[in-house]
Amino acid sequence: MGRPRPRRPPPPAGTVLDGEAVITTEDGRISFEAAQARAASSPTRARRLAAQRPAHYIDFDAMQLTSDNVRLRPYSERRAALLNLLTELPAHTPIQAVSATTDRDTALT
Repeated sequence: MGRPRPRRPPPPAGTVLDGEAVITTEDGRISFEAAQARAASSPTRARRLAAQRPAHYIDFDAMQLTSDNVRLRPYSERRAALLNLLTELPAHTPIQAVSATTDRDTALT
């Protein structure tokens, strides 16, 4: 209540995603402190902070896609469905999937 509303349409009704709202610093790092400051701000200050550093939603997983509960499906299927869903959203939607790799060396960097 009193917080800025998203400017882009959300995913389809009935969709449940598992992720986290993040705010990045000027150098592109995720800042938990910036998210805390925004959450504890007055509506006026929150709007100003949102204009300076928009929040993004980093999605880890899909729990439900419209009316289809996908929690019991293998992660690879849920991930593919999530990526498909995200391609159907309007361009520049502030929702993105968390980076993932199956390459061990890449994961360790």
